Amino acid sequence: MTYKINILPNAEDDLTWFRKNSKNDYLKCFDKEVYSRRVNHKDRMVYTIFENQNVIDISSFKGHY
Repeated sequence: MTYKINILPNAEDDLTWFRKNSKNDYLKCFDKEVYSRRVNHKDRMVYTIFENQNVIDISSFKGHY
């Protein structure tokens, strides 16, 4: 199954910051369920999976929520 991944504007800003400032980390309640993955000790990637649309929205890369 193939998913479309949308990087939302706030997350794009976070990703740009990691590209410039932290290359190691770069390579590495809501009405719907939100997931997160650790980027480093203080930052997490936060995303929502929409199974019925095969879409993943990434809402942030920096901070904890």
